[in-house]
Amino acid sequence: MTHKTEVRFWEQYSDAEKYHIIKSGAIEASSVGIYDDSFEIGDNEETFKILDYLSEYKYGIHTDGIVDAFYIHCFSKILRKADGALSEVMGDYCMRILKKSSNYAILYLRAHEEIRDAFIMHIGFDVYCSDNQERIYENLRECLKLDPSFAEEFVTAVKNWVLQSER
Repeated sequence: MTHKTEVRFWEQYSDAEKYHIIKSGAIEASSVGIYDDSFEIGDNEETFKILDYLSEYKYGIHTDGIVDAFYIHCFSKILRKADGALSEVMGDYCMRILKKSSNYAILYLRAHEEIRDAFIMHIGFDVYCSDNQERIYENLRECLKLDPSFAEEFVTAVKNWVLQSER
């Protein structure tokens, strides 16, 4: 018999659970600065190090899902605040998360429309600037193949974003 674990996101944990995980040492220290806004997000080496860590992290495979929830929450905070040069590279980080952790990412994006729209915009910017747009669309479909209907919805939304940008 297979045991299915319910996925919870950061906003679904109690303040006590959040406090415990942050103070436990289980969280990569620099990401705590993203969470508590003590770190200045920007086009700098430290932000890129944190983004590298958060986008290479394998979400959804840990028995303690609060760590997953914390990291995707931190990535989402960066995504919402990204502007200028940082904004221009966020599509690559979004794609990394989709490749590494597609099942978790699909669940997260289905539950967080604002973040799904940000993923669409940042990936759409990469498509818009690309000489090989179809390859990016193929990569997206491959990343999201666990949920074909979501994959098509997402790719269509990216295509629509690109079409709007070309006008």
